[in-house]
Amino acid sequence: MPGDRPAYRRWTGVATVRPGVAGLAGRTLAEAGGLKRWAADRSGHCTHMLDLALLAVRHAGGPGLEYEIVVRPSAGRRRAAWLRRDGDALLAWRLDGTTVTDPPSWSGVDIAAGGFVALLRKDFPGDVAEAAIVLRRACHIAGGDVLDLDGVAVAGDVAVLDGSCHTLVPAVAARARRIRGSSIEPGTPCRSYVSSPTSASGEHHGE
Repeated sequence: MPGDRPAYRRWTGVATVRPGVAGLAGRTLAEAGGLKRWAADRSGHCTHMLDLALLAVRHAGGPGLEYEIVVRPSAGRRRAAWLRRDGDALLAWRLDGTTVTDPPSWSGVDIAAGGFVALLRKDFPGDVAEAAIVLRRACHIAGGDVLDLDGVAVAGDVAVLDGSCHTLVPAVAARARRIRGSSIEPGTPCRSYVSSPTSASGEHHGE
């Protein structure tokens, strides 16, 4: 990540990406980078960092890659989300809640549904499926723009403890204290990068 950004750690007592990455050990790049890896349980480690690690593995040895993502508004029932890869427009969604309403080829797809990755493997080419996973993640985290996370004491004060990520596992959320100052200012476009050899960037208004 750029040197002027704080370390990607937002809460104390939260497992890093290591447990998830350890599960890739001993596998070929093709096996480790398969889309099914994104469907694995994320309750035991940092979800977003593993996503970036898997993205890097999928393109290891390649010429490099950059994703640019915009989600507007960052939070709300009706939103629009765009994704470019290496400067070329690839995906554009309109969302009603977590359901894509446009374009027709994606209409009715619920990006919060448990079968999202399985649907991608079945109905979409690999490069489009990968991009959809990246855009879906951006749609999820963009909503944090409206939250003053530095105003809360522990993760359990933020959202429903549904176990959808490690931080929101009830036993973790009760003791994961906020690391104040670890977020960018709301309303500031941000980018995240994976380098050597892959570069991935996401832009939304807040983190």
